[in-house]
Amino acid sequence: MTKHEFLAILQESLEGNIPQQELMDDLRYYQEYFEGSGRSQEAVCEELGDPRLIARSIIDSFRASKGPMADYYTRQAREEYQNTSRKEQRAYDGADRVKEGSFARGLRYAIWIGAGILCVVVCIFALGVMLRIFLPILLLLLIFWFLFRLLTDFF
Repeated sequence: MTKHEFLAILQESLEGNIPQQELMDDLRYYQEYFEGSGRSQEAVCEELGDPRLIARSIIDSFRASKGPMADYYTRQAREEYQNTSRKEQRAYDGADRVKEGSFARGLRYAIWIGAGILCVVVCIFALGVMLRIFLPILLLLLIFWFLFRLLTDFF
């Protein structure tokens, strides 16, 4: 498992269960832990264990710290999560804290631009093929029409 996979699973497991600010603080902590360990991502992931279990511990700690108001704060966190768009919700894309969607949006635009360029190239190619086939025929028809007009005017 890589750092990106670990943090993505952790974030997905925490979303809607704790407030957004605490979620970002926890993600920042584990991201800094990876960067400061000086070991490979795989070794750190192995040491930390399953990110879902870590998320469960974070959620349980959060609920325990809120005492009898835990259900209220959990409900509030879910409402906050539902009211926030998915683009704003995903803050980690693997390298640094960049909103998710910027790469996907850029890729989508690149695909549309590429498809547009491909359509233009195909149309130009088709026009070239049509001109190569129909231009000689059209020229022959024009020559025959001109000769026909010339001969009908002459006789």
